[in-house]
Amino acid sequence: MDNNFVVDDEILNNSERAQKAMALFKEGYNCSQAIMLTFADLCEIDEKTALKLSSSFGGGMGGSEKSAVP
Repeated sequence: MDNNFVVDDEILNNSERAQKAMALFKEGYNCSQAIMLTFADLCEIDEKTALKLSSSFGGGMGGSEKSAVP
C-alpha cells in the first residue's frame, strides 16, 4: 500500500459514491459503515474489515451521536 495516499477530488465528489453510501445507510448500515464500505476499495481493504473498523463509530464517540458533526 502506498504511504503517500492521495485522493483525487473527483473521487470524493463522485455522485455514484454518494448514492452508494446513502443506499447502504438506508439498508441499515450505520453512517460510518456506509462511508467506509463506499471507500473501502481506495483503502485496499475488504468489506468485512471495513465493517469491523467502522462499526463502533455509528453512535458517535461515547454515544454522543456527533462523530461526523463538528
